[in-house]
Order: sequence, then structure tokens, then C-alpha cells
Amino acid sequence: MNKKLIPILTLIAIAFIVGCLERGGDGIKEGYPGVIVTDFTPTISTVRAGSPIDFFVTVQNQGFFDAQNVNILIFNCGPSNTGKSSAKTPPDYDYTCNNPVFQNDFNLAKPDRDLGIVGEIKEAEVSLDTDPAGFPEGRSPQTFTARVIYDYKTTGAIDTVFTTFANWKEKSGRITTGPLNMFSEPAPLTLFLNAPREPIVIDNPANQQNFTVGLSIRNTGGGFVKDKLLTKIKLCYNPQFIEPVLDTVTGQHGDFNRTIEGGNCLVVLPGNDNLKLVGLTNQYRDVDARFRNVPNAIKIQDVTTFEAELTYAYTYDRSTSVTILNA
Repeated sequence: MNKKLIPILTLIAIAFIVGCLERGGDGIKEGYPGVIVTDFTPTISTVRAGSPIDFFVTVQNQGFFDAQNVNILIFNCGPSNTGKSSAKTPPDYDYTCNNPVFQNDFNLAKPDRDLGIVGEIKEAEVSLDTDPAGFPEGRSPQTFTARVIYDYKTTGAIDTVFTTFANWKEKSGRITTGPLNMFSEPAPLTLFLNAPREPIVIDNPANQQNFTVGLSIRNTGGGFVKDKLLTKIKLCYNPQFIEPVLDTVTGQHGDFNRTIEGGNCLVVLPGNDNLKLVGLTNQYRDVDARFRNVPNAIKIQDVTTFEAELTYAYTYDRSTSVTILNA
């Protein structure tokens, strides 16, 4: 196969800045790009031992995608680890810390930015008992933390241009591409897509040219991916123009599984180590795969789009403090 390639292919990482949302008097503004604990406060910041501590907890979807399987748990409760939740099963409403505040998981719809409608909100009241025997005499500060856990995703796309050598030569190497897709929707996990930005020149329509498409995943949301494991990584392509290159040594498509989902999507599935994020606070993961053009698919010049999607369970914490008086 003739591997002649006229321009040098340069892989440029296209970085997408995370944008966010928050409620404002005049509608939706820039803020957090996911589900957040918007309120977690005690109704009274100082209580006497023997009296309950009452909290109001609220979560809201401020991102660009609908959130699935949402719930909240309260932890770091110390001696005050049992009580009641308005979101538990009546008539008892019993609640124990380190467990879900809501009886069942729920979904939260994303904001409608076109109509200026904020994201869906869910709220509950939680009351925790304070046994005087569990606290020392005097004033005891106690910090409580509310954690929202939810299933979410990040998506992005990038275009790659192909041209025949004859077309490249006729235009003296000045290929006009017009506007190209280069974007990633803001989310707690930021997605960087890497692909050739210069047109790939095919010297003969029957020949194939290999190239690499990569995904760089970064945790920029201020929370954590549950268990540091993504649910799935998906990279889709147009099989009319592109086909993945199978690594004959590993039996996989680069860092992706051998499986081709739906006939046009490479996937990283559970059990593949490439789903595991590395790092502590700055969690990240990079994956890539090799592709090539389909023979005789490029007649003169054409563009193809790669679309990527990450799915994961994300957590976000918010803390508050209460002072316990035990005379």
C-alpha cells in the first residue's frame, strides 16, 4: 500500500472549557455543569443535646444533560446518626446516616436554556437525634456532609477532512474546509478530542491512510467519579468513510474493546482497565484508537465526524456545621 502523505498530519488537542449554570434573578447564568447540592443548612445552627438537629437539603440539575438515578446521603454524623427524613417511607420516616435520604432514586431534568427554565429541583427535610450521653459537656462543634450521587454523561465531537491528491494538487495544497465541528458539552468530566486537523491526503482513492483519534478525560467538576470507574466510553464514526484498525496483537481497537456497538461505535466496556480513572483529586484517563479511510469512499474531498460519549456515576459534597450544647 502506498503510504505517501503530502502534508504532515498534526494532532491537536481541542480543549473545551467547562461552562456551568446557576440561578439568577434574570434567568440562567454561568455556574456548575452538573447536579449540585444547592442547600444543606440547619434550621438552627446551635442546638441543645436531646433536641433534634433539623436540616433542609436541596439538589438541582444545573448541567446540560438529564441526571438519572439521583439520591442524597448524609454522612460524618458522629453520635447523631439516626433520625427522620421527609423523603422516607411513612408513617415512620426513619433515617440512618450513610444511607439514601430518599426512599427511591429519582431523575432530574436539565435546564431549558432556550426558554430560561432552570433545572429540576428536589428537596427533603432531615432531622437527626442528639443523645446527651453521646456528647461531652459544654459546646461541641459537629460537621455534617451531604453527598449527591447521580448518573451523568459528557459528549463531544470533532471533524476530520479527507481529500484526494488530485484535488489537493489542483488547489495547490490550499484546501478549503469551511467550519468544522470541535466541541464538548460542559459536564463534571471534561472531554478533550484529538484528531488530525490538517486534511488527510489520499494519493490514490483505492489506498488507505491510517490515523489516530484520541480522547482525554479530566475530572474538572469538583467532585469524584464513583469508585473512579467510568460506566462506558463510546467513540462513534461514519462507516461510509471510516473503519477502525484492529490491533492483531491485542485483538482490540487500540484502547477500545473488539466489540463494535451498533456497527459504528467503538466502546470501552466494564472489565476493561481503561475505564478506571487514575489520580486522586485530579482524576484522568486517556484512550485512543487507530482508523483508516474506506477504499474508494473519498471521490474528491469530504469530511467525517467522530462523536464521543462518556457515561459515569458522579458525586458532589457539601458540608455544614452545628454546635451542640450539653450542659
